[in-house]
Amino acid sequence: MSALWHPVGPEPERTYWIRRAIVVLALLLVLALLVWLVQAALGGRTPATTPALPSASQAVPGGSATVVDDSTASGTPTPAEADGSSTPETSATSSEASPTPTPASSPPSPRPTPTPTPTPTGPVACDPAALDLSITGARRVTPGRNTTFTITGVNRSSTTCVLSFAQTPFELRIHSGTDRIWSSNDCGQWRARGTITLAPGKAWTWRPIWPAKRSAADCTLTDDVLRSGTYVANADLTGADTKQFVFQVSG
Repeated sequence: MSALWHPVGPEPERTYWIRRAIVVLALLLVLALLVWLVQAALGGRTPATTPALPSASQAVPGGSATVVDDSTASGTPTPAEADGSSTPETSATSSEASPTPTPASSPPSPRPTPTPTPTPTGPVACDPAALDLSITGARRVTPGRNTTFTITGVNRSSTTCVLSFAQTPFELRIHSGTDRIWSSNDCGQWRARGTITLAPGKAWTWRPIWPAKRSAADCTLTDDVLRSGTYVANADLTGADTKQFVFQVSG
């Protein structure tokens, strides 16, 4: 054992230790090379080739192909294939074989061009609310004698307009309390007629005549003598404020 730890020879003891170390390193290198060669030989073996799937005519009697789902197309075996209890399905039709084309986006429909509202080229119809009415007449009336009322309307708007009595009816009514005495609507000849063009600030005038009698439909006047008392004349233009004139009947 002393010769193992203390080499004896003509060379110094250190020289023998260096030689031993070189031999050990050489053995380790040879061992490592052998291990590498063995691993390379095992890893270079060619894996067994997976047998090709049978054709559609072999898989299903009669040659009809079976459409497979996504799991079969991607290589993932179905439960039936795993245990070998069913006939392998073919990949004759696959979702990857015929990708569904993406429809092209249709261009947005153009917006319809709004039709401009035509601008009136002439005077428009008068707004009755913009007409300022007034009525005057005799303060004392004798039964059975004609009396004239003066009705005036002023255009208070800033534009010229047309007043048509056919489109905007005008009525003059005479009352005594709740007793209706006379109306211009009872006869076509008593009504306001025609068309008037009014500039801003201009006025029109209607002068209906009342015979100081009662009226009925179809232009009928009664022979009843009116009693003395207070009466009211009402100027009523449709859409405008009604104006009143109070007077006395005596005789």
